[in-house]
Parts: sequence; C-alpha cells; structure tokens
Amino acid sequence: MDASDTVPIQSLRTAKDIIDFLVENDGAGVTETAERIDRPLSTTHEYLSTLTEIGYVIRGDDGYYVSSLHLSIGTEVRSQDPLYAAAKPEIDKFAAETDNNIVLLKEENGYGVTLYSVENDDSMRIQPRAGNRNYLHINAGGKAILASLPHERVEEIVERVGLDAVTENTITDRETLFEELETIREVGYAVSREEDIVGIHEIAIPILVEDARNIGSILVYGPASEFTDERLTEELPEALSRLKNVLEFNLTYAQYSTTQ
Repeated sequence: MDASDTVPIQSLRTAKDIIDFLVENDGAGVTETAERIDRPLSTTHEYLSTLTEIGYVIRGDDGYYVSSLHLSIGTEVRSQDPLYAAAKPEIDKFAAETDNNIVLLKEENGYGVTLYSVENDDSMRIQPRAGNRNYLHINAGGKAILASLPHERVEEIVERVGLDAVTENTITDRETLFEELETIREVGYAVSREEDIVGIHEIAIPILVEDARNIGSILVYGPASEFTDERLTEELPEALSRLKNVLEFNLTYAQYSTTQ
C-alpha cells in the first residue's frame, strides 16, 4: 500500500470527526470546527461544503448542523435488522405485561448498541436512545453478550476497547471479568449492581442464533431498592428465559424462511 492509498481513509475520518463534533456541540461555525479538528479554515470549509452538498450537513444562519438524513439512515438500518424485527413486538408485549423497563442490545464492533428500549417508570428518565453505544463490560446486557462470544473475541475486545470504569462498581480487572463471564455461562443470565448507573440494578439474558449478526441481549433495569437479590436471581431470570425462547425461535424461523 502506498501513501496515496491512505488519503481517502483519512478524509473519511476527518469527515466523521466533523459530524461527531457538530452533534456534540449542537452545531458550529467554520472557525470552531477548524479548531476542533485541527485543520485550516479553508480545508474545513471545503469539508463542510461537501457534507452540505451530499445532504449530511445543513447550513443555518449561525453555523452548520447535522441533517436529519442520519435519522433516516439509522431508522432504515434498524428496520432491516432481524434481531430488532423479531424482538420489538415481543418486548412491547413483555413490557406491557410486566411493567418493566427493557433494553434490546446488540454487539457491534466491540461495543453494545441500543436497538430499542421501553421505559415504563416515568420517574427514572434514563432510557437509552436507539443507536446509543457503550462499553460491553459495564452493564448486564453487555456482559451477557460477552459471555456468549468466543474467548478470543472477548480478549480482542478487551485489548482494543479497554475496561474503563463508569462507576466505582464497574469491573475494571481482566481476571475478574473473565471469572464473571464464566458464572454467566453457568447460570444463563448476567446481573449488574450499580456498575453502569449508580442506584440502578440490571439483569440480562443473551439472545443467540446461528447468524453472528444476531448476537444480542435483553436487559431489564430498575431501582436498586426494588431489584433485590431475590428478584434478580429468581423471579426475573425465569420470565426472561421464556422471552428468550420466543425470540430465538422467531429468529431461527425467520432465517429458515429466507433460505427456502
């Protein structure tokens, strides 16, 4: 590979940095953006003009903003995901029947991505948005996914992504993590006690089918005062196991139907 082969890749990274900054900053002018990405004003203006021309950015009276085209793309990508298609109606039904807060996660490039969520407790207001990306090791849903992946894949994720802490209870030690993943494999579900959010307990169960794209998990969360050890280890595992069986059957049937 010669030097010219890396130019388009760097250009894409710069464009992504610009979009990320515009999202984070809720819009920005050319000067602010140039300072953030460490590029000359003229170069930054060219990037913003091109992104505007192809529809990824819009120009307002006081700067540039990310366009709603991203929403359209994200919505279409999610609608095409077999895990989302199979899980959404069952999650809605489960949430209505049990009054639980639920999140559907999938693994993507070593991170946990929220595909869908239902929050029945209006007082909590911590519902993750669709597309939200987070570390796998910090919550029950991510740990359930890690426990379902091959050991070599988990090693690669830990090496590349790391084990950063988000609360004082987050697992940050490799040996401790691998010991917990083994326990998760044995009992069939993962638990998190304030490892992701202070005051919140979680339980999750993996969703597994032959197609690796569909490795995901269903996570249920609530206040630590309500999610007692008894509820986390007896009541919810049984309910989630029934939901898991339905989802995995639907996913397997959907895959079988598409191959006929």
